[in-house]
Amino acid sequence: MPRIRHRQGARTAPAADFEPDCTEPKDIVDLALPICELDRIVRRARLAIVCENLVSTLTLPDIPGAIAVHGGGYAVRDLRRAPALSDLPLLYWGDLDTNGFAILNDMRSAFPHAASVLMDRETLERHLDLCVEEVQPNTGRLSRLTAEEAATLEALRCGDPARGIASLRLEQERIEWDWACGRILQAASSFESGS
Repeated sequence: MPRIRHRQGARTAPAADFEPDCTEPKDIVDLALPICELDRIVRRARLAIVCENLVSTLTLPDIPGAIAVHGGGYAVRDLRRAPALSDLPLLYWGDLDTNGFAILNDMRSAFPHAASVLMDRETLERHLDLCVEEVQPNTGRLSRLTAEEAATLEALRCGDPARGIASLRLEQERIEWDWACGRILQAASSFESGS
């Protein structure tokens, strides 16, 4: 599965051995390219997984026919310039904090069909002991979240008074990796089965 990092400001793609009828560029695992070139890769994929953080993007489990895209936090807005993502099932995995939900909300302004993964109450409760204080929580109204996501956002905003934490933050990299991979594979397979 190719892992793609978009380069801001770049106008041309690096030289690479692309095969137009192939889902994945030949022998490419990690590729940095301008956002305007992303459609060249996306057209043949069956699923796109956008991750907020680079480490998570680069270490996702291999999923045949899928591509992994580094969203880069609020730079996820740049993905609007990759319209082929509108035609794909799209998973978004951000940090489990108020800004992660704000980024998901922004992403849905361009891709309303994007589904979140690992941004739920179960993930939060399972890893509550790994949460830290979110120093600059987002306090905006996020209108594009599902009911479950909104409830999780509210739990984050309520914090953990027993530990003196006003707003909770769980970074992607702190989540138990085997469990995270299982949840990602489960979400990807639900797209293939149509559920």
